[in-house]
Amino acid sequence: MSTDLSFLIIRISLGLPLILHGAQKLFGLCNGSGLKNWIDYITSQNIPMTSTKFPKFIAILAALIEFFGGLFILFGIYIKYASIAVALFLLAAIKMVHCEEKGYFLQNGGFEYCLTLLLLCIVLIINGGGSYQLQKN
Repeated sequence: MSTDLSFLIIRISLGLPLILHGAQKLFGLCNGSGLKNWIDYITSQNIPMTSTKFPKFIAILAALIEFFGGLFILFGIYIKYASIAVALFLLAAIKMVHCEEKGYFLQNGGFEYCLTLLLLCIVLIINGGGSYQLQKN
């Protein structure tokens, strides 16, 4: 029982921020930029792979993974698949955006927060999401 509650807390802690960040990018909610501005931002950055190859696709994919991955994780639907997709997205964000000259700490634009979310994904990949989920194993 307490283990299942712990996994629910992990899913809430991971799912909600992902949903909100995705909603900012996709819909402009919560003072977000909206999809067009998000695509323009990604295109304008000197991020490997986005500056010359498929920046619109990568921007849309990132926003969709955040939003729907967060929803799936929060409600317990295809937990391991959603966690893998989000983990890969976070690894790419750490490598392409947050590691370059920014270091670890969040206040410098570092990878601290992405790493924390990535570790929560790894817990869900290894253990699943617990009993309190919509989709039972």
